[in-house]
Amino acid sequence: MKKRPSLLALLLAGAFVGSLIGTVLADSGVHLTLIENDEEAIDTALEAKQPGPLSQSVYISSKANVTNMEENVFVRNPNIWAGTNVDLTAIAAYNTKDDAFGTKFEITAISPIHCIGAAHAAAKPGAKFNFVGADNLVVTRTIAAELNPVDDVEVYLLDRELPPSVTPMRILPRDWASYLRPGAELGLPVLFVNQRNWLYCAEAAGITPGNDPLVVYRVPLGGMRQAFNAQVISGDSSFPELVLVNGVPAILSLWHFGGYGAGPLEAAHFDAINAAMQKLSEQAGLATNYQLRAVSMKGIAKE
Repeated sequence: MKKRPSLLALLLAGAFVGSLIGTVLADSGVHLTLIENDEEAIDTALEAKQPGPLSQSVYISSKANVTNMEENVFVRNPNIWAGTNVDLTAIAAYNTKDDAFGTKFEITAISPIHCIGAAHAAAKPGAKFNFVGADNLVVTRTIAAELNPVDDVEVYLLDRELPPSVTPMRILPRDWASYLRPGAELGLPVLFVNQRNWLYCAEAAGITPGNDPLVVYRVPLGGMRQAFNAQVISGDSSFPELVLVNGVPAILSLWHFGGYGAGPLEAAHFDAINAAMQKLSEQAGLATNYQLRAVSMKGIAKE
């Protein structure tokens, strides 16, 4: 985990960009902005919740750190604060100890056979990971190949496809910027899992300019979201930061810097990630043509 550069401190002090606008709730006809929709979903989920393992632990039963990963036991927590309808099955269960496979890393499924992570904390071919399906069945997959298409983005090919009980994570679309209002503060709540396999809240404060933009985070400014925040530390690299878009989680960034946290805006690398997925499939002789799935922005107005 790298130290935050001074630019991030400046951004956190107030040099923010972007405010999300406009979503229409189809079931009620009430007009809410994306940030309001996201805040309402998170704040409603946090009502009457207290920080701690009962509400934050993604799993309620596990035998982590065993050498034989196939012996690990994970059962999804039915009382997790975000609710069981927020599908986190794409996020591999983190092993907090280097085992015989060297698997002290994190990956997130973006197709039935492709995953994504941070290049500065990249897993190598042969590393094994556990995914826990919605049915609580643990499936172990091995990294077959990997590519580094851009800067701190690593794309992986698994040895075989994941079952339907593991839902690949969606990502924000290419035209993400068209949903931003230039010059305004962002202040977008996100969910994230860390190496403890606990679920937390953070708040996207702003996005740096340039061809490789970083999403910069801060402690949520108030309410229960602040109580469910945690610092990003060494070992948290590669975990995704998720926006709820009409209730569906979508990748905003992957942890790169520690402290309050920052990571590359993955939508900025949409085409590069797709190209890497295609190249990995072709090199393996696979007939599949899996690509990133953008989250639907239906009902969300553009500025």
